[in-house]
Amino acid sequence: LQDLVRAIPALKAYGFALPRSWADLARLVPQMCRLTGISDDACRRAVEQMGEQQAAVAIAVTLQKYDRQEVKSPGGYLRAMTDRAAAGELHLARSIFGLAARNCMEALN
Repeated sequence: LQDLVRAIPALKAYGFALPRSWADLARLVPQMCRLTGISDDACRRAVEQMGEQQAAVAIAVTLQKYDRQEVKSPGGYLRAMTDRAAAGELHLARSIFGLAARNCMEALN
């Protein structure tokens, strides 16, 4: 969870209480979805396919990429992640570590 918090500074930037548990992160999902414009349907499909915890991580990753202006359609991005999860091709740990490494490198520059 601490790796996720380090990888997603957008949580703090948007004024979210930093999660201390996976349940805390899951409780932030509705707010993150509203902020990014992710529909209830896209969120519900993500939870159904990935489970609550993984969907919360995927939505947090989407929030970070939205904040960095790397994602123009957060709902579409989440739906693509949901499809990859259904196909067994979603690797959220790689996304988290990649974002954390990028944030660390940017902090050094």
